[in-house]
Amino acid sequence: MMILDFLNEEYPSRVENMQSLFESLSKEEAALAKLIRLEAEKIKGFAGDYFDFPFAHTPDDILKFAQSTKRISELIILKGLFLNQKLQNILLLDKKCE
Repeated sequence: MMILDFLNEEYPSRVENMQSLFESLSKEEAALAKLIRLEAEKIKGFAGDYFDFPFAHTPDDILKFAQSTKRISELIILKGLFLNQKLQNILLLDKKCE
């Protein structure tokens, strides 16, 4: 009986599937944009309100901050490349379904 229920189930159309994929992609883009904004705020905060950057921190503080910023920047770049690849795959899938 369960098999028959599965066979009678309605599946989303191609357009609905594409909409769902684009919605998912846009949510990931929004999350990435938020990460970029937060990182920019962190950098601004580190530099200080009066931009007394090099004098308010020890060389060790600056080095640790630079390493952290580098890691986050690399993550942002990789995530951007990943999202671009997903978009290309969605567009390719759409062309194959035409």
